[in-house]
Amino acid sequence: MPVLPLLQSLFAPDAPFTPAVSPMMRYTGPYDFSGSPTLSLPSGFTPDGLPLSLQLVGKPLGEATLCRVGQAFEAADTSPRRRPPHA
Repeated sequence: MPVLPLLQSLFAPDAPFTPAVSPMMRYTGPYDFSGSPTLSLPSGFTPDGLPLSLQLVGKPLGEATLCRVGQAFEAADTSPRRRPPHA
């Protein structure tokens, strides 16, 4: 996502689906509907300590290749593995 993580309160079970959340669908929605395999991986933290991630998209039936690429990324990634503080 080309945006920072959203507040957890936006995703509360009783929170409405608002424009603050729906713009994110433009980046993930096409793959939800196309059936393309995807893989999300942690990729570090912002200077404020918020988690960052990246999403890889594979070709149809390309799950095995996608998993190998994800494994290679995780093996090469040197960012710290820590949990962000809870709000």
